Amino acid sequence: TASRVAIQLVGVINRATTPEFSSAAAVGDMAALRKLIRMNLHSVFVLLLPGAIVFAVFGSQLVSFWTGHAIVPSQGFVALMAIAMFFHGAWFFASNLMQAVNLHSRLAMVAASAALFGIAAAVPLAGAFGLEGIAMAVLGAELVAVLCLIVLVRSVWENLHTFQR
Repeated sequence: TASRVAIQLVGVINRATTPEFSSAAAVGDMAALRKLIRMNLHSVFVLLLPGAIVFAVFGSQLVSFWTGHAIVPSQGFVALMAIAMFFHGAWFFASNLMQAVNLHSRLAMVAASAALFGIAAAVPLAGAFGLEGIAMAVLGAELVAVLCLIVLVRSVWENLHTFQR
């Protein structure tokens, strides 16, 4: 939950631009699309990256304080979750934009691929590394989602360029 604060901040900006993105895509307004994408990427790097860094550095103490010292996660676990948080926020912003152009079914494949990878990786990694292994599986799933979404976004961008011509 603590790792989600920065994601929620980026999400506010992202959700606010989704209708505009949908409208710009519908009419092939590439200048507006570029502007909205830049705005969303800016929020990722201005809000999410510093949030991930702060969480990586102070997250263990934050969780410990928040839980009345009942839970004190290792620095390694928190650092891995902070990196996963950054990648999650990065692909999540792109996923909302993909929903804006009605690509829900393709997006579902991205989510399913990431989830299956995470589940398959969690068992052996947890056995070998404990909680840090679970964090590795979460990070791996987020990276799978990023890679799948890059392929999807490239395809959509090419189609938008073709539509504009």
